Amino acid sequence: MRVLVLGLDKNILDETSAVRRRARQYASQLDWYGVVVPAKKNEYFCEKNLEIWGSGGRNKLCQLIRLARLAKRLIKEKNIDVISVQDIYFLGLVGIWLGRKFHRGVEIQLHGIEKMNILRQEAAQKVFQQADSIRVVGDVLKDKLVNYFGIAERKIVTVPIFLNWKELKYKRFDRDLKKEWQDNFVFLTVSRLVPIKNVGGMIKAFSQVVKEQPQALLIVVGDGPMLTKLESLASDLGIQDNIEFMGWQKELENFYRNADCYVYFSQQEGYGMSLIESLSYQLPVITTNVGIVPQVIKDGENGLIVKQADIESLATMMKLVMVNKELLASLKKNTRKYLTTLPTEDEIIKLYKQSWQQALDAKKIKNNQYV
Repeated sequence: MRVLVLGLDKNILDETSAVRRRARQYASQLDWYGVVVPAKKNEYFCEKNLEIWGSGGRNKLCQLIRLARLAKRLIKEKNIDVISVQDIYFLGLVGIWLGRKFHRGVEIQLHGIEKMNILRQEAAQKVFQQADSIRVVGDVLKDKLVNYFGIAERKIVTVPIFLNWKELKYKRFDRDLKKEWQDNFVFLTVSRLVPIKNVGGMIKAFSQVVKEQPQALLIVVGDGPMLTKLESLASDLGIQDNIEFMGWQKELENFYRNADCYVYFSQQEGYGMSLIESLSYQLPVITTNVGIVPQVIKDGENGLIVKQADIESLATMMKLVMVNKELLASLKKNTRKYLTTLPTEDEIIKLYKQSWQQALDAKKIKNNQYV
């Protein structure tokens, strides 16, 4: 089988990135695997049967046009079987158009549903309806597709994101990120700084914690359009000395190892890789009940679950783990307990192939190749 991905993750262009490593694994299971992503630079990489392109283009519209033209050429030259698209909006529409034009199977990858307005909802509805297969990272998204968008369950394949959590070993202060952090109780969050992640609500809750526990420190790893607003919020609340905004970080290991508790206050999540990483490093978690949480976190056993947007409850839980050492130790002891429910790497690869094959078979039936 030959699969072409219309992607959004520019990290694929970095040969040392986790997404490139995963691409190599997928390519090893296929006759050919190609990825095209929108990027300012026109780039090309080739590793055995894996080929990767950056579209080139000075703005998003130019990049989208160049990506579509490149994809058209590759579909014909590489004799593509399945087009897989990492977007449910405008790039998704491009994938659907290419699939119809060249009679190829189309798989849509769904990692989350954000920034939904009327135009985007109409685009997503069309993409979902015309896709041959929809791959989601969790059952929450599957239920959303079935109950909100009216998509047939047979079209959906649930495939979690793989993380080899058994290889991640917890060892506090193995390589100190900042020596002075050792004197603080360190809360950590790793997130895109966008409204739906509700980091602002977390900061408001944290301001209540600092009033009683001035040694508390909140480390925010991530970047996004809300960074300036969040920095201003911390300053307005008078807790700017208790919060460090670290920006986007390629390596997260030391942050997990130097933290005492992970906090996630998102309003919606397709999966939640940072939660799995936190548990893997035996880092106790306080989180809303989103994404993968129902599968891997049991309230009071290996983490604490708070209601979405409940700032008072979050503040209470953060203060509780600081003062109740027995609770913190108990949560830490059980962090990895439910990670064994996650599928293995081989199982995930089989699910990927199932989704690709489903897209291919659906298109063959539509093309009356066998009925």
